[in-house]
Amino acid sequence: MPPATMVTVGWLVTDPTTGYVETNVIGLLTPPTEHADINQPGSNALIRSSDDGKMSLATGGPVGSVQQNLWCLSATATDQKTGLPIPAGQISIGGFGCQDTNAQLWVPLRDNDTNDVTAHVTGVQNYSYTITVNEYPLVYQTRFVALTDPNPARLNLGVGEYVDFQALPDAVWSATGGGLAPNYGGRTFTAASNAPPGGAAASVTARYHGLTKTVNFTVFPPTGYDPASTSIAATSSAYAFLQGEAGAGMHVQVCIAPTSVSFYRVGIKEIAGPGTNGWGYFAQTAWNSPPIPDHSPNRNFVQLDSNNYWGGLADYDDCHFSISPTPPTAGGFTWNIPVVWQIDPNTTNSLCYWGQTNSFDVNGTVTVSKYGLKVTRTINNVWNPNL
Repeated sequence: MPPATMVTVGWLVTDPTTGYVETNVIGLLTPPTEHADINQPGSNALIRSSDDGKMSLATGGPVGSVQQNLWCLSATATDQKTGLPIPAGQISIGGFGCQDTNAQLWVPLRDNDTNDVTAHVTGVQNYSYTITVNEYPLVYQTRFVALTDPNPARLNLGVGEYVDFQALPDAVWSATGGGLAPNYGGRTFTAASNAPPGGAAASVTARYHGLTKTVNFTVFPPTGYDPASTSIAATSSAYAFLQGEAGAGMHVQVCIAPTSVSFYRVGIKEIAGPGTNGWGYFAQTAWNSPPIPDHSPNRNFVQLDSNNYWGGLADYDDCHFSISPTPPTAGGFTWNIPVVWQIDPNTTNSLCYWGQTNSFDVNGTVTVSKYGLKVTRTINNVWNPNL
């Protein structure tokens, strides 16, 4: 028997004590007082028809699951007296009734249950038969796993994420909270391109052969950077400040939260603007005080990768500041930076504000702080951290 944790597609059994085999099991029905053993081709399993010739289907499934899934049961039978095939529509299976003329009988069955699937032909005493079973669950997966959720069948989605659903026989599909499009017989669900911070409800429903199956999702927008996944990639190795020059910088790999979803269709950019909160050298106390430098970021949106890194791990936010000549007094200022995101090029959404603080002491040692990270460099090229 398969391990209890395995999700199976069903097992046919003739006797719980003799063995389990998968689909296309051949059973031989003889007169009720007789008994027959058959070796399954390509398997070590032994199929034993009991005196009443009974065969069962153990549906399997996740441990503890009792959800219903659609099964297609199919039987073929041969009259042992004449050697002729018995018409499909004359064969009934278990207590589910007769299959159709295409040898198909569609039934909803619960996971982890056992069902009688013995083939019966009224009026024929001796016949052999073959039972084939196939399960048609509602199967889907996201295009990418999330950084902190590797489950491809997760229920939390980022705005704009694609979710692919496998084809189902004769299914009628519908969706809420997003779009639905054909995809190789199945469907692709596209999550909404915006959502409130707490998430928005979405669903996909398939109705097929009398069974209705629904998957409920929650769609989340980006909310800011993720401190746990945002880090300094380089400092001294990325810059060439001259000896005696006041300056410092860091290349930061920025990850956008929440990391339990994927924002691979989202683009991020910072908005240019003036510096604020000047102090010391930049205190703005007189008409001729040195002006606080403006922030001039990349004017283009930068795409996130599937793990929500801004531009991917090969890219970074270049956070640096330098001033020459070295001022006679200490000072500093902050850039309060508006950040926006988009999927649709015609719609821009506000993400958050994050700040970059640039400061220097009387000796020309510069400190740059952003994302809760910081780098310091002296005019003698002593870096902390030195990366």
